[in-house]
Amino acid sequence: MEHRIQKIISNMGLLSRRESESYIKSGRILINGETATLGQKMDPKKDQITIDNKLIPVKTPTKFYTLLHKPDKVLVSRSRENNYTNIYDLPELKKKLPALLSPVGRLDYRTEGLLLLSNDGDFVNRLMHPKYKVERQYQALVVGKISKDKLHEINQKGLTLDDGPVSLKIVRACSLSLGASSGTWFLVTVREGRNRLVRRVFESLNTKVVRLIRLSYGGLHLPEKLKPGKIMQVPSQEVKRLKKIVQLVDTNKQKSKTTKSTST
Repeated sequence: MEHRIQKIISNMGLLSRRESESYIKSGRILINGETATLGQKMDPKKDQITIDNKLIPVKTPTKFYTLLHKPDKVLVSRSRENNYTNIYDLPELKKKLPALLSPVGRLDYRTEGLLLLSNDGDFVNRLMHPKYKVERQYQALVVGKISKDKLHEINQKGLTLDDGPVSLKIVRACSLSLGASSGTWFLVTVREGRNRLVRRVFESLNTKVVRLIRLSYGGLHLPEKLKPGKIMQVPSQEVKRLKKIVQLVDTNKQKSKTTKSTST
């Protein structure tokens, strides 16, 4: 069966779809000795892929689903920017990952918390796709005041940023002293992953986020005992639940159904 080259490479865990597009544009990927083109389809059972002059054996890889507690001051990137540490520099990811896994969305340099990683390209891309409106929940420590009336208005009507309207829910959790100033913890729930969305929401309210932690993604919660920089395997029942949210059919289940119907 033919599939787009970007999807095949992503599902093999070799490159993300965005990275594969960049490689194709620069002529670094060949299909049967010919320069690949964006959107080109290929049959992994018949065609050969070459990346940077290296022939890649096309096979169906084991799929892995991993949860990382991302620490503060770490980039979610495979490239090195300004000598900052990225997630793939973390000892846990260097030593324990059985394959090169792609992150489900991004957390910025100063944002901590739950980050999903997988080499299942369809799983990664669907969880990020705006169509499915997968819920993300954050805990934000904010300096500055927001009135109860303003919070009520935001929760009822949302608000509008430079790049469009935002629907979200903000709940005041508790207040605490921050030296000479005071801050407030808020629980923030959104269903999209725009760049620096939570921080920009509070900036639009003339307040500032001084700490931001992602607590959950699609109902999968960050375990309290999982320390920053550590990883764990996502339980199979949670993987199935997340796939159901994004209407992703379990391939093995589908195959068994097909086999059963064919034999009857």
